[in-house]
Parts: sequence; C-alpha cells; structure tokens
Amino acid sequence: MLHTGFKRFLIEVSPMRFLTAVNDFLVRIAKFAAITAFIVMVISSSLQIIFRFVLNIPLPWSEELSRFAFVWSTTLGISIFMRGRKHSSVDILETILPPKYKKVLLALTDILCELFFIVMIIGGIRMVNVTMNQISPALSVPMGTMYLSIPLSAAIMMFMSAENFLNLFYSKEGRRQ
Repeated sequence: MLHTGFKRFLIEVSPMRFLTAVNDFLVRIAKFAAITAFIVMVISSSLQIIFRFVLNIPLPWSEELSRFAFVWSTTLGISIFMRGRKHSSVDILETILPPKYKKVLLALTDILCELFFIVMIIGGIRMVNVTMNQISPALSVPMGTMYLSIPLSAAIMMFMSAENFLNLFYSKEGRRQ
C-alpha cells in the first residue's frame, strides 16, 4: 500500500519536474566523478614525469591509471554537457529554419540520440561482460572497469536527452505548453 503523501507526490509532480530533479542529482554525481578522475589523471601523469625524468625510476602503473582516468573523465564530461544542449554541434539547419520547424528538428534529434544511446548501452554492457575477465597489466584490475564508463555515461546522456526533449513541450515551471 502506497503512503498517501507519496501518492500525492506521484499525482502532483509533472514528468518534467521529476526528470529535472533526477538529472540534477545525476549531474552532481557525474561532475564529482569526472573532476575526481581528471585530478587523478593529472596527479598520476605528474608523478610519472617526476619519477621518470627527475628520479630516473619510472612508475609502471601511472600511464595506465592516467588512461583509465582520462576515459572516465571524458565520458562523464560528455554526459554532463548533453544537458541543455551544451555540447558542440553543427547547427546550420537549426539557425535557418523557422521556429516551428526548429522544434521539430530538435525533437527528431533528441529521438535519434535516444536510439543511439540505447545502442551504446547495449554494446557497452556487452563489452563490459567480455572484458571483465581480462586483467589490466599494470593495475591488475578488470578491463571491464574502464569500459563500464560507456554504458554508464550513455545512460546519463539518455536522461539528459529526455529532459531536452521534454523541455520542448513543457514550460520552465513544469507545466505543459
């Protein structure tokens, strides 16, 4: 039996407001993880330079750690910029079309993106499953941990693209236009 407050929440909260709240949470987590991965990459690369050229003792694990951190920071960063269409794009058609057709073009783009993200999630999960038994040479962690960034970031991008799509039809207050 559902609590009456929760029932009221489900009835009163629009899909747009709910998705915005979920995406706010996802962006906070993705930003933290992307920044952390970037810091790890910078520190690992810096240590490699110091140890290799100053101390003449190269670190065997730093290059691989930097690569893993780079992949994670990049994929998570891409997913963050998907929100609000902040990623780079070719917008020739968008700028020359009248506003009525611009909305149709953006909706079609969002739908195609959603389909592509589904392919990324399915393919990424398959890649993770295949590579989870392969161990990285320097860090001795499953290679699937690096490939896990693909389906995870695709899932986040799916949420962000869904918000972009709904923004075409909902006002800023979450009401239908």
